[in-house]
Amino acid sequence: QRVNDETPTYALALCADAFAWFNPGSSATAKALDLLASRAKQGEGDLVSWEAGVGNEGLNYGDRGAGTSIETTALAVLALLQGRSAPDLVGGALGWMASNKDSFGNWGTTHATILSLRAFVRSLTAVAAEAAGKVTVTFGGTERASIEVNEDNLDVFQLVDLYEHVVPASENL
Repeated sequence: QRVNDETPTYALALCADAFAWFNPGSSATAKALDLLASRAKQGEGDLVSWEAGVGNEGLNYGDRGAGTSIETTALAVLALLQGRSAPDLVGGALGWMASNKDSFGNWGTTHATILSLRAFVRSLTAVAAEAAGKVTVTFGGTERASIEVNEDNLDVFQLVDLYEHVVPASENL
């Protein structure tokens, strides 16, 4: 009931994630996720980010600059993924976060880096949980192997052995 238009985005993202974990179907969760989605800042192309929604005086650590936007964006991604909401915003935010990684592989502050990595990992899990399809390997115009991917085997490493089909220097792969 206390999450409203005045709630800073950083706090809203934390609350929305908690709501999505503990009461995913509630009206409070839907309200928090919708409010969070409405605060997305459209960037260049499909890139999306969120601002913290608090001034520097409200921050007690970190660089008080891009790191807080990265943290807030990562928290928003975590919440939206958990709530299975706004996949277009999630994709744009992941792209924005990837574009804001520094040359050392970090995202400003330690906390921003940890939250970003958590968001990327959760995005892989969220996508994989609904994966289904067939992977087909062809060369020389002929199907040589295929693998069915479904809910039961999506997290299992599968190896395709093509040794019996390869003749040295006779075909281009």
